[in-house]
Amino acid sequence: MFSLPCNQIDDKMILKINREICAEDDKARLWWEGRNGISFDDVDDAIRSMDAADNTIEILMNSLGGDCDEGFAIYDSLRASGKEIKAVIQGNCGSMASVILLAASERKAFPHAKLHIHKAYLAGYYNSHFSISDAETAKAYLEELNGKILDIYEERTGTPRGTLEPIMDEDRDMDMEEAKSLGFIQEILPPASASAYYSQFNKLNNSKMSKKSKTANAVISFLKALGLSKEDLEAKDYVLQTEDGTEINIDIDEGEEPKVGDSASPDGTFVLKDGRTIVIADGVITEIKPAETQEDGETKEELKAKIANLEQQLSEAKSKDSAKDTEIEALKAKAKSEDDQKALDFVKEAGGVEALAKMQSKFKAEGRQPNTDTPDVTKETALQRELREKKEARAKKKETK
Repeated sequence: MFSLPCNQIDDKMILKINREICAEDDKARLWWEGRNGISFDDVDDAIRSMDAADNTIEILMNSLGGDCDEGFAIYDSLRASGKEIKAVIQGNCGSMASVILLAASERKAFPHAKLHIHKAYLAGYYNSHFSISDAETAKAYLEELNGKILDIYEERTGTPRGTLEPIMDEDRDMDMEEAKSLGFIQEILPPASASAYYSQFNKLNNSKMSKKSKTANAVISFLKALGLSKEDLEAKDYVLQTEDGTEINIDIDEGEEPKVGDSASPDGTFVLKDGRTIVIADGVITEIKPAETQEDGETKEELKAKIANLEQQLSEAKSKDSAKDTEIEALKAKAKSEDDQKALDFVKEAGGVEALAKMQSKFKAEGRQPNTDTPDVTKETALQRELREKKEARAKKKETK
């Protein structure tokens, strides 16, 4: 995104004109096109934010220009500030940026910087309905713009408009020697001095602005179009600690609940201590997932507490079981010892081991002899004989009848 082009370094306002000069309403469009813009509102806000005791504004120039009306407004705002204004061309200073350059009373440039001046033109004005009346209106407007530019050039450089107008018609770059001869700058910084300015510029870029300033400056101009005030957009730098100890910065007041759309860093997926999951992408909270719950509605934290309690109870139960096992083993050992003692007492009362040996029986039962006789199956037994005789008698009786 874009940020306010100013910083306070060593009690001096540093204003960077390093983007396309545009109206406030056009900044969002430029951003979507991959370009950044600086508007009158940016510069005016920077000037108004200065301490009344600060009397110096230093402008670092590196812009190819842009919207004429916005450029004139920035020039007038700087001149009306009553501050001592100094400017240094670091890279390019073209078109309306050259007008803003002349708001400074002390103007310098790096040796390889470039200055570009040209006549005003209407970018993207033509369309299928462009009429002669439109052309006449455009011509009058462009002549007015060129006259205003030449008035400022002539007044601030001391070079006659008759010399400057042909150069504007050429629409070309000029080196710093020519820019100095025409009065656009008074001094070309030698290498040592240029190095000092680069050092200051690096100090500016590397200065540790608060996260609040960085975030607010990054979105303030873009979100103004949404109707939000500067106070609404200020970052509050609230730090939340995740479950694993990682700190995430969220631009809300302390105590407020983070929500989707809040600016935050760093990017990633984080689980908070209360179980919620926050997803941050491209510096913005894109998703907040609720804490994981079980079927009975228990949160992750509640479940952890219950598990810890159960583990404690299990540990205590194991300790009790261990004590019981020890007691049982002791009782078993004691019981075995008592039985052994009774047996020893019995042997002692019986006269000892030798006496018991004498009382031991010497009788040994002889083994039974196997029956080797094989029965004679042909020999009739008394019972068989009796049955046979009765059978024969019945048969004989039948015959006599």
